[in-house]
Amino acid sequence: MTKFVYATLLIDDIEATLTANATQDSYGVQGSPTWVTLEDMRVETIAILGIGVNPKDLPPELLSRVCELADEWLEYSAWEAL
Repeated sequence: MTKFVYATLLIDDIEATLTANATQDSYGVQGSPTWVTLEDMRVETIAILGIGVNPKDLPPELLSRVCELADEWLEYSAWEAL
């Protein structure tokens, strides 16, 4: 089952709201561990040094790096269902 989720990343001078599709995965064997996979992560809003910036105005490489930071720093519990 896939859920649409969001989270806020607060790191250094960047505050970003991100969305993603979260799917609970497993090895397909009863009793095997499960984990959450986040896909299609997007930066919805971003503020740098307290100034709001339209994500569409930023280079794709920068937005990808923000998503990588979110994947690295945010635990799954930080993501909430919409």
